[in-house]
Amino acid sequence: MRDLCGRLLAVTALAALLPVLGALPARAQTTVIENATLLIGDGRTLEEGSLVISGDTIGSIGRQVRAGGLFSRPTKIDATGKYVTPGLIDVWSSPSLNPPTVGSPQGSAADHVDRFNRDWMAAAHRGGVTTLYVPARTQAGFGGLGAVVRLLPGGTREQVFLSERAALCAALGGNGGTQRSKNYTAMNDAFREAREHREAVETYEEDLEEYEKELKEWLEKREKSKDEKGDGDKTDKQPDKGDQDDQANGDKKDGDDAEEGGDSALIAADDPRPRRRRRPGAPPARAKKTDDKKDGEGDKKDDGPKKPARPPRAPDKDILLEAMDGELLWRVETERVADIASALEVAQDYSLALVLEGADGAAWLADQLAEREVPVVVSSSGPPVRGARRDAHPHPLETLQEAGVQVFLGSGPTTATPQLALRAAQAIAAGMDQEVVLKRLMSDAAELLGVADQAGLLGPGRPADVVIWSDHPLAPGARVERVFVAGKEVYVAEEE
Repeated sequence: MRDLCGRLLAVTALAALLPVLGALPARAQTTVIENATLLIGDGRTLEEGSLVISGDTIGSIGRQVRAGGLFSRPTKIDATGKYVTPGLIDVWSSPSLNPPTVGSPQGSAADHVDRFNRDWMAAAHRGGVTTLYVPARTQAGFGGLGAVVRLLPGGTREQVFLSERAALCAALGGNGGTQRSKNYTAMNDAFREAREHREAVETYEEDLEEYEKELKEWLEKREKSKDEKGDGDKTDKQPDKGDQDDQANGDKKDGDDAEEGGDSALIAADDPRPRRRRRPGAPPARAKKTDDKKDGEGDKKDDGPKKPARPPRAPDKDILLEAMDGELLWRVETERVADIASALEVAQDYSLALVLEGADGAAWLADQLAEREVPVVVSSSGPPVRGARRDAHPHPLETLQEAGVQVFLGSGPTTATPQLALRAAQAIAAGMDQEVVLKRLMSDAAELLGVADQAGLLGPGRPADVVIWSDHPLAPGARVERVFVAGKEVYVAEEE
């Protein structure tokens, strides 16, 4: 009997507890990566460290970490002898071999990214890449707005696109000097017209403010005039008592004369002109105008101030103005020295934050680029191959670095699979420091793209974009073993 009572009490307690447990929020999946060499992303290294992934963020990081809780058991990964980094960032890439051309400042690279294509995402994950920048390409002129893409399979648009307005994309170049000159002139004119549009809008806003002030004063003056006129009319229409008596006596007298057949009656009878009788309820006849003024002339005197006309809306110009205000990078794809010089001139004239892409001839202008702090994104840092254009420098990366130019490594816009490992190896072979190369692929890349708070670093509370490597990421033969994006494991290498 006691056993039965005890079981009933236990069932009752459990039944009462179930609603409480069901109301509790679901705990996020927790993963602990232990005993790894952690490359933080900004040049710091933590030996024999551990990292906790809780949900879509990093919970804690250090040599001793705590994970899990009363109702959860974390998944543990022993990473002894392995390296852990934030996901690599490709600052110039494409999700296809033939990236779309847009050709308008309002164009959007994000609209041409298939966020449900798992194949190209998996290809990037195999190289340790979790974030990339996709340009809105064009042959010449403005291409549109570039996008920063997080490679999260099945993610929502908000999760996948870290930024849909990362930069205003453009291209300078063309076949033949005449065409290149026309392209440069068109680019310069577009920024000039955008500036003139802003001046017109500012003038309109000033005129509108003055108009509203004048309108208020005019309305107050008109109301005051109406009040004064109303008081005067009221005074004139009030007859005095004497006039009222005279009018009453006169009416009475006229009535008597009519009844008695007096002179008034005789005159009316002898008058040969026919008299028109007003039918009951008809309005009185209108008096003829004696004023010689034309209709509406009096109204013109009371016309108020004229409202200024607003300049037509110009969305393309508004985007160019954002670049001129420093809110958007101006990323220009160009190769020849002359076109690079043109881009520098436009950037200086309109205070643009210029970033050069490709730029085979950039090394010839290295000192100018360093002085103006213009970053250069290269897709190949080796010597020119046979058939390369004559603008190519024999030692581009070395020359740019010696001048102090900030160089970034990208796969290039016509490479569907990120080639960052190859680019990094080329850069190191050309004399670039290994730690600098890593920063360019992590924290520095995130800074360039304007997503420093969303990618590029390992740290508590930061997004859990994490890669486990078999060896140092830049070591020969190093391969990616696991990849987490927003805390979700998206790639696991096959066992060898």
